[in-house]
Amino acid sequence: MYRTTDSRTLLRKYTLGPYGVLTLFSARAAAQKILLARLDGQDPSAAKQASRRRPAGLRLEEVIAQYRTDYLEPRGVGGETLRILKRIMLTEWKGRQLTDISRADIRECIDSIMQRGAVAMAARAFRVIRAMFNWCVGRGLIETSACVGLVPPPTGRPRDRVLTDDELAVVLGSTMAIPGHYGPIVMMLALTG
Repeated sequence: MYRTTDSRTLLRKYTLGPYGVLTLFSARAAAQKILLARLDGQDPSAAKQASRRRPAGLRLEEVIAQYRTDYLEPRGVGGETLRILKRIMLTEWKGRQLTDISRADIRECIDSIMQRGAVAMAARAFRVIRAMFNWCVGRGLIETSACVGLVPPPTGRPRDRVLTDDELAVVLGSTMAIPGHYGPIVMMLALTG
């Protein structure tokens, strides 16, 4: 225990480590370092708490891996979402810190997809990136999402393609080869639209 040197003079507790793991010699040496730091005007306990709050490893690759294990896999989501994250985010921003990615970076990435003519992919990519940044805010990895204030791209026009008679015949013919109950289910869906 020590007192801070600021005007409030608070009593602080600094835990050196668990009993039995530290030897008496190493505990005395660690305590001397803490008291010397306090005499220099530092607050070792506050520094220790700040280091715990500061998230370690904010590289984008690590954040995506954590997002996958903590959020996507438990929900059974991930194939297309992970592909979008890896293909878009890691090719555009590989090796960068999560906090270095700005609104302008995201808008530039989405605009480059739009310029290729992939309007639906741009909308999907924006939703995936926004969801990951919102998850990062919820986990305390960043303070605010870089997607806040960005206008989502248009979703594209809805598709009105229907199966031709030949394609429908192929689907109905192949339903007999599907084992179990799935064949009749697919047939019913095809016949009832």
